[in-house]
Amino acid sequence: MDYSFGQLPSERHIQEYLRAPYGIGSRITEGFRFSEEERIRKRLALNLFDIDVASLDAYNFDHCRPALVGLLEALVAEGLLLKLGGSRYQLTSDGLKYRDIASWLFFSEKVSGLDAEFYAKMREKCGAVAEASPVPSY
Repeated sequence: MDYSFGQLPSERHIQEYLRAPYGIGSRITEGFRFSEEERIRKRLALNLFDIDVASLDAYNFDHCRPALVGLLEALVAEGLLLKLGGSRYQLTSDGLKYRDIASWLFFSEKVSGLDAEFYAKMREKCGAVAEASPVPSY
């Protein structure tokens, strides 16, 4: 599950977000249920620094393995990842520098769209200028 407590990021909102799960009466205000593939994509995006893709077999990795391993291999070819053994990958020093950008490669179009929609609603709700997009375009 990916979820939020409805805050547009700012120092005050981040503090509220960190306290929200522990507050009386707090509730999740936004969210969506992850499919098996989305769970795999999230694990890859968050654990690029050192991941053994064999650990993803518990999430039925076989159905999306070719495409996602293809992305990992592309990052290896660009010098952002090292391949250690048969199924383990680790970020290089350049990979660490560009990790946030590289991790977006593993976001599906669906999740990228939901993320962009969520932040657009938050900006609108808070009266913020809607020009900035949190989703990089490639």
